[in-house]
Amino acid sequence: MTSKIKTIVCGSTFGQFYIDALMKYSEFFEIAGLYARGSERSIELAKRYGIPLFTSIKGIPNEITLACVVIRSEGVGGDGCKLAIQLMERGIHVIQEQPVYPENVVECYKVARKYRVIYNIGNLYIKLPEVQHFINVSKKLNNLNSVQYMSLCFCTQVAFPAIAILAEAISGFHEWNGLSVIKNNGPFDIITGMAGKVPMTIQFNNQINPKMPDDLMYVLHRFSVFFQSGILTLEDTFGPVSWRPRIFVEKYGVAERDEEKLNEPAFALVNEYREKQLKEIFRNEWTGAIGLQLLEMKNQIENSRLDTNRAQKDLMVSKLWTELYRATGYANLIDDIDYIYIPTKKIRTTY
Repeated sequence: MTSKIKTIVCGSTFGQFYIDALMKYSEFFEIAGLYARGSERSIELAKRYGIPLFTSIKGIPNEITLACVVIRSEGVGGDGCKLAIQLMERGIHVIQEQPVYPENVVECYKVARKYRVIYNIGNLYIKLPEVQHFINVSKKLNNLNSVQYMSLCFCTQVAFPAIAILAEAISGFHEWNGLSVIKNNGPFDIITGMAGKVPMTIQFNNQINPKMPDDLMYVLHRFSVFFQSGILTLEDTFGPVSWRPRIFVEKYGVAERDEEKLNEPAFALVNEYREKQLKEIFRNEWTGAIGLQLLEMKNQIENSRLDTNRAQKDLMVSKLWTELYRATGYANLIDDIDYIYIPTKKIRTTY
């Protein structure tokens, strides 16, 4: 039996999800501690999970094998890349939560090669069940017919994962062309242009409230891909994935040979779907998705093999991400909180 991988989590906010994921796969990983600045939150978190709290990098034990760097990277308000490099220089493998700028991606992979450690950029969203359904069905449709248009909607907090998902789902997407932006007209910037050779429109929720930077998003990811045969839609990151074939109204009652098309559902979910509470998604699906990434990391560590294909994809996604912001500008900072809570049961209609 192989020994457990001694792992430290760096960052106490989103890092909590990594701790839960490590606990879910406790047969493979041992949580060796939490690295944070010593805030009240980090002290409480370390106490709750019964793990040591380290507030300086020098205090991190030498026997640590893997570090989960869940601290904002340079350019988005943190120094996650600097920490990742310091850890890799000590021979510690690193999975660093997205986003990461292209120059930092290159530097981190160079350091990983130099010190013969594994470096990955974490992106839990691409491992979520409904996102995986969307990617798999989109790949199947790509082999059967071509994409004519895309209508995309996502927020600034998850723009990096949005591009990573599209790069997996859409054949030939590796560049933007002719981006044009309408700004300051409501909570969404409107972007038009080409994703590779596919015309598209993006509704970009490019706003952040500095007091609540990870809250109040109107949407995470909503993608509609218009194929020659119909429209494949990921309603949101949590699903569902739907399919609407193109409609043939004039064929009704005229030609028997088109009866097969008329027998198609007007709208269909491509997989079984049930309503889920947000806390259920966070507890099960988010930690499960992180766990899948950690298992990939485990396999790379055991095989002592840095995934060069993944490195190239990470760099491509990072470049596309920065090019998007070059066109739109950074997120608008807002002070007001216009959110009104309305329970779902209040808007359900019964007849």
